[in-house]
Amino acid sequence: MDSCTVSPCPWYGYAVNMFDVVGVLILLAQALIVLVVAISLLLLRSLTRPPRRTAAHALAAGLPIDPSGMGLTHADAELKDHRDRPLDAWRVAGHLPDGPVAIVIHGWADSRYQSQAWLGPLAPLCRSVFLFDLPGHGESPHTRCSWGPREIELICAIVEQVRRIEPQRRVLLLGYSMGGAIAIAAGARCGVDAVVADSVFRDPFTTIRRSLRRRRLPGWPMTALVFALMKWFWPSLRGFDTAEHASRLACPLLVMHAGLDHLVTAEESKAIADAAPQGQWSDWSDATHNEAVRRDANAYQQRLESFIAKL
Repeated sequence: MDSCTVSPCPWYGYAVNMFDVVGVLILLAQALIVLVVAISLLLLRSLTRPPRRTAAHALAAGLPIDPSGMGLTHADAELKDHRDRPLDAWRVAGHLPDGPVAIVIHGWADSRYQSQAWLGPLAPLCRSVFLFDLPGHGESPHTRCSWGPREIELICAIVEQVRRIEPQRRVLLLGYSMGGAIAIAAGARCGVDAVVADSVFRDPFTTIRRSLRRRRLPGWPMTALVFALMKWFWPSLRGFDTAEHASRLACPLLVMHAGLDHLVTAEESKAIADAAPQGQWSDWSDATHNEAVRRDANAYQQRLESFIAKL
């Protein structure tokens, strides 16, 4: 007679315990997968639906709620997006009747209210300056930011309208951070007279990783899933390289680099400037990301003036 039929078999208890352990491990793995997916979806939402910086936010932050707070004359610009929907935009009167027309493209999680910081250097050099909100930002009718694909179409539509509003005028795109990459890509596609890119990144995904790491937020594997989803939603983000877009620019490009930038390296911004047929690189050794214009507005204006004078 088998001994296990007379007394409890030690192997039976061991097998039961092993099944219990495996079951717990499976449950833990499932919970971990659910957690990773949940965090990834939250991260995707935050990247494509950033906080809306509206007039209320500007008022709370002590910023002007429109250019009149800076002593500048402005009016609502009758612009439409690439889907023929009205945009909330300003047309700000510059001080130079024969100057170019500038279109300012803000960075991620900003809006036209933060873009007003660039009016100080631009207004004395331009006939007019247009400010607006990118998709998913400020008071834009769009709900999501696509980090480039949708925004490039929008900029090309705006450039076409501005050329009708301001015929026979040179058109300058000035973008900062994400807006800089969009300005370069849109300038290469729709044709403008000059592009200025401030604190511009070469690869959006590398910059996002650095930002998350700096804020001590979850990275891999969540970022891998999020980036895969973004590339699935917007296939043109696959292999997005601002330097490659810069190489197709038919106009002068000025790349402004902040020496203390924690998101963009000097090597990356130099590569963008070097890739452009008419590229220039300007360094602000004591400025952080997007802050050169606030650090020294007069010096910023002088560099813009030197660049625009050669157009």
